Amino acid sequence: MTGTQDRYTLPDIPDIGRINGREVAAYTHLLLALLQRSDRFCCGTTPAAYTRALLPKAKAWIKKIEDSVALVPADGLVAALEGFDMLHRIAFGCPASGDFTGRCYMAAFEARAAGGRNFADTDLFRAVAERLHQRDKAFFGRPMLWYVDTLERWHKACCRTVAFSGIPLHTALRQADLLLHEDLFAFEGSRQEVLKQNLAAHYAGCVLAGDAYDNDGDTLRAKLAFLRGNRRRFASLSHASEAEQRLLCALAISPDIPAHDRRAFGLDAEFNAALAETVS
Repeated sequence: MTGTQDRYTLPDIPDIGRINGREVAAYTHLLLALLQRSDRFCCGTTPAAYTRALLPKAKAWIKKIEDSVALVPADGLVAALEGFDMLHRIAFGCPASGDFTGRCYMAAFEARAAGGRNFADTDLFRAVAERLHQRDKAFFGRPMLWYVDTLERWHKACCRTVAFSGIPLHTALRQADLLLHEDLFAFEGSRQEVLKQNLAAHYAGCVLAGDAYDNDGDTLRAKLAFLRGNRRRFASLSHASEAEQRLLCALAISPDIPAHDRRAFGLDAEFNAALAETVS
């Protein structure tokens, strides 16, 4: 097998019963990273013969997740479905089933309500918010109450200082990112955009500051998610793009994230560099 083939060959589909939710998402991430190089996209850099074989594998992986999701512990379900809808849209040309994702997210919520603390509130909040924004009536009861209580708690924690204190930076970045995408009129009235501008400016500074290679995997992921979710709020788009590339390169060698994620982040960095050359 040549070096090119090895670089763009997808490993065998893993046994979901033997990996955790984050590792499920890492394999999805790797598929997405390879698919974006195909001749279907604007900056395809992979030989078409290799990428054409990816779509059947993507469909098989989606079916594997749908058929085997019961093997994933409830506290890993939200993580396991990261990137799932995007991959479904690419592979099948339509969104993933809302019933399927809703059932998974409800199982995660019930695990949290029963006292489970093995996953972050930010992950669960994102999942519950997604279903509420989709008007999923199954989430209009206790999940909605938890969502509102959590939103109010996070708002109170940052509304005066425009920053979170006493929590890890990766948690603060996740909470800030989520607040920036929620309607805070009930708390701030017409001044909600002022709060959001100040909150975004503070954490954009955190993303841009320092050496990315000094951060752990959770912080790198949170910085990347904040940057990608709030790019328009950065004062300089060129600085944001440079920071994104540094974060991708750091994640590509981070020892505390799954191996498939490291490989995917490396491919993402390569793709971004190639895309920048085409538009320069």
